[in-house]
Amino acid sequence: TNTRTTSQHRPKMPPRRTSSTSESIRRLSSEFSRRRSSFIEETLELPDSFTGWSVVISGLCSAVLGYEMSLQKRLTSPPLVYGQTSDNDPLQEIHNKLTNSKHSIFSRPIQPSLFVGTRGSIASAAAYALGGPAAKDRHITFRQIITMSSDGAKIALDWELPAADTTTSTNIP
Repeated sequence: TNTRTTSQHRPKMPPRRTSSTSESIRRLSSEFSRRRSSFIEETLELPDSFTGWSVVISGLCSAVLGYEMSLQKRLTSPPLVYGQTSDNDPLQEIHNKLTNSKHSIFSRPIQPSLFVGTRGSIASAAAYALGGPAAKDRHITFRQIITMSSDGAKIALDWELPAADTTTSTNIP
């Protein structure tokens, strides 16, 4: 019979020295930190004067503004307008007025505002913080219920048009 014990198969491990091991780790960590900070100090020199800091901050602000402007340009596009109307529907007449020229409200591109319009979370937070429109802003509002011909689904469209302007001949741009 085989009478070997399991302890004979285990490899011999050196005795654990916790104090010297943790001391070595601490020493290595402090050496690494010292070398890392000296590397950063040697490669990245921060300005010492007000003028130097002005140049650095101006450069950073220019880079951020350039990125935001490119993001704004990428997000600018004409609105998508969908409708289900008949030929004699009054909404078709309104739609034609809103799209009849290149500068009409449904024909010109929608451009988001810088910083707030390009960031959905900031825009939502600002909308919640500022509340709804002021009481002096008067608009014509109405709801159109559309039934889809393909599946019978009902869609509600809430329309908001500017109030009549007495200085122009038409109240719809």
